[in-house]
Amino acid sequence: MEWVSIPDAVRERVAQLGPQYAGWLERAPHLVAECAELWGVEVGYAVDSFSQALVVRGRRGTEPVVIKVWPQQHRFVTEERVLRAAEGRGYALLLEADASRNALLLEALGEALELPPTETGADAHVLEVVTRTLMAAWTVPVSAAAAPDAHPAAVLRGLIEANPPPVDVPDCQPAIERALLYAQHRLDDSRPEDDVLLHGDPVPSSFRQVRTLRPGAESGHVLISPHGLRGERECDLGVMIREGTRPLLHAEDAVVLVRGWCAHLAELTGADAELIWQWGYLQRVAHGLALVNGPAPLSGRIYLQTAMALIDRTRR
Repeated sequence: MEWVSIPDAVRERVAQLGPQYAGWLERAPHLVAECAELWGVEVGYAVDSFSQALVVRGRRGTEPVVIKVWPQQHRFVTEERVLRAAEGRGYALLLEADASRNALLLEALGEALELPPTETGADAHVLEVVTRTLMAAWTVPVSAAAAPDAHPAAVLRGLIEANPPPVDVPDCQPAIERALLYAQHRLDDSRPEDDVLLHGDPVPSSFRQVRTLRPGAESGHVLISPHGLRGERECDLGVMIREGTRPLLHAEDAVVLVRGWCAHLAELTGADAELIWQWGYLQRVAHGLALVNGPAPLSGRIYLQTAMALIDRTRR
C-alpha cells in the first residue's frame, strides 16, 4: 500500500494543539492503513481538510470514499454522533466508524464554497445553497448534540473572557462590552424548546458539493465537521455575518450593510434578523480575540476593527 503523506497545513494545525499530539502525527499514516484494510479501501492521497483531521481519498470497490482520522477523541465522538443521527440529511454520509482509531469512513465530496454569502461577488445561488443546506441540517434531532448543556453564548463569552484585548487595537473595549451584552441577552432569552442541532461553524469550507444529488442533499451541498451544539438557528446564521469582513472595510455605512445581510438571511430562513445581528456580532468579537491571541493576529485585528465600526459609525 502506498504510504500516506500528511499535508503540511494539517501538520501545522495539529502542532498548534500542543506537543502531546506529536506522537499522533507519526501514528496517523498507520491508522489510515489499518482502516483501509478493515474497510476494504484502496487508498489514494491526503487532502487539506481545513481542520486538524487527516483526510485521505480512496475507493471502496467502485465507490469514491474518504477516510478521516481525528487526533482529538472528542472531535471524533461529536462528528460520529451527529453524522449517524443525520443519515445524510444536510451532512456528509457516514459509512463506517472506528472509535479505537478515531476514524470515519465518509462519502467522497466535491469542492467547497469559495465565497460566504455576505462577501462581495456572492450571488443568489450561493445564498440558496447555504440556507437550504443549513435548514436541512437543522432537522437532525437535537438529541444528537454532543454537549447538550453547553449554551453557545456561554461558550463564546468564555472565549472572550479568556483572551485579553490586543494592545495594538486601541479602544476596542466598547466592542467587547457590546459582545458580552449580547451574550447575556441570548442566555437570558434562551428557549430550549425552540433549539435546533447547530453545525456550530458553517464557514464556506464546511459546505461541500455532493457528487450526485440524493435525498438529504437537495441543495447539491452538505456540511462537514459539525461542532454539534444545540441552540438558536440564528447562531449558525451569525457565523455567516461574522465572515463578512472585506466589504465592511470599504462600506459607506457598515451598519446598514450588515443589517441588510441579517434581513436577507432572515427572509430566506424564517429566522429573526435582530438575533442574527446579535449572534454575528458576538461571534465576530470572540473569533477576533481568539485569532489575535493565537494563530492569526492580523486576521483577528480585522475582525475586531470591523466590530468597532459596527458600533461607532465615525470609524472608517
